[in-house]
Amino acid sequence: MHQNGDVAGDRSALDASRMESRAREDWDQTDRTVLPFAEQLLLWSIRMTVVGMKSGSPTHHPVTVAFRKVGAEPAAEKVAMLVRILALGALRPVQIATPCALLLTPDEHSLLSVASLAQARPPVDGALIMRPLLSPAACRAVPSDAPLLSATRRGRS
Repeated sequence: MHQNGDVAGDRSALDASRMESRAREDWDQTDRTVLPFAEQLLLWSIRMTVVGMKSGSPTHHPVTVAFRKVGAEPAAEKVAMLVRILALGALRPVQIATPCALLLTPDEHSLLSVASLAQARPPVDGALIMRPLLSPAACRAVPSDAPLLSATRRGRS
């Protein structure tokens, strides 16, 4: 009987662990197609810029053209700046999926949240909201008025 009590306790701990794991998976398993158009564009452009930075491929032009089509061409350079700051100043490796990946990584969720907070009125300081991902020096490089999505919201939502 004593053994059964221990097994029951182990089962409940295991069940709690599984529930926590499932909750984490739900967060990690967001399908990009459920995002508004502006966030899908931002996500794609971040992913493309990372591919270009890693491989040396010329990905800046398609990103610029995509933003130009929605009347937000300056956003392409802001995305490039954000990716450069992440590449040089991240406290840990930042997980960015390939451009065609369906699911978002937790870090991509964070970056989209940062972009949303940058759109708040009044805007939240970019360095403040990037602090968990970046070194203090890299945080200082983040423009305090770095709204990435404001121009894209004029396009489609």
